[in-house]
Amino acid sequence: MYLSRTVAPATEPVTLIEAKAHLGVTIEDDDTRITALIVSAREWVENETGRSLITQTWAAKFDAFPVGGIIKLPKAPIQSVTSVAYLDENGDTQAFTGFTLDASGERLHLQYGEDWPSTQDIENAVTITFVAGYGAAAAVPESIKAAMKLKIDLLFDRPEAAYAKALNNAILSIINPYRDMRRL
Repeated sequence: MYLSRTVAPATEPVTLIEAKAHLGVTIEDDDTRITALIVSAREWVENETGRSLITQTWAAKFDAFPVGGIIKLPKAPIQSVTSVAYLDENGDTQAFTGFTLDASGERLHLQYGEDWPSTQDIENAVTITFVAGYGAAAAVPESIKAAMKLKIDLLFDRPEAAYAKALNNAILSIINPYRDMRRL
């Protein structure tokens, strides 16, 4: 599978004002650096958990449809599936609509009586485009935002090794319930 983000999040879960308040920074000298650390902290949390925090669009490419009736999408929570396209055996692009998104917002299921179509035997023959994320910043769980602030603190202050390790362990503990355990 190949995964690429096609539309980035429009905002961040933690604002510059929130990050500066957490860090105890009152001047503007480090605003550019802190803004970059916010993005870095979000990306780190997303990579660690397999989740998208703010609404963003992804394209997942597969070499073929799976055996069985389920496709596990590589990001969660899924807001919607924009399209399921595939190259048929003649190499023509086709759309497939015989699926539903499960209640957990993580998997596609074949509808009753449907089969996955046959594809051309080439790499990336199937493309699933989907929108993932909690939505706006207000919908992101507060514990994830807290973990992001701690990660920003860790990156901003560069504490000594023992404290950094303890802080990183605390961050991992906070995000652990949001991890996709199938990825580990």
